[in-house]
Amino acid sequence: MKTALPTSKYLEKLSVRAIVAYAARTARRLSSEVRRVVPDDLVEGALRQVESVSTSSFISEIDTASIISAADNVAGSYSSAPASMRSAKKGNLMWSLVQAAMVAMYAVLAAKESSNARDHRKKAAQAAERVVHRIEALSTKAAVAARQAARQDYDTLLREYGEHDDVVIGEPIRCFSKN
Repeated sequence: MKTALPTSKYLEKLSVRAIVAYAARTARRLSSEVRRVVPDDLVEGALRQVESVSTSSFISEIDTASIISAADNVAGSYSSAPASMRSAKKGNLMWSLVQAAMVAMYAVLAAKESSNARDHRKKAAQAAERVVHRIEALSTKAAVAARQAARQDYDTLLREYGEHDDVVIGEPIRCFSKN
């Protein structure tokens, strides 16, 4: 039986930082195949950029261009890799990291532009849902484990940081001891 994952509608109930943490943790889990094609420092740099949005005390001071640039570096390196190293599966998994960067960017915009925060939160939740959909690119056994871990992350974030009807940027995420 497939583990039910939250849709963007449910992800929108999390604080904005919690949405980023959810996407970042999932992208990190999915990054192992990408690391076989793209230099590890590029992948790690992009993941750290995304994670910084969920853990920083000053989210509105984070430069969105640096987040997108780090993800673009991963995508560029992937597309420059020899065709024999790339595959549809690896491309899907690389796309999860790009989508996680989009989640982070929307979160920063939500913090900077309070008049558009609701729209940015919605876009962040939609991009986070796309990150998690990349789990399907994994083998069946790995996908089951990744879905269970993603569901557990969502439940932990909901329990630790609450459910919100209004846009809440939230406190820095500190509920996960190790990614």
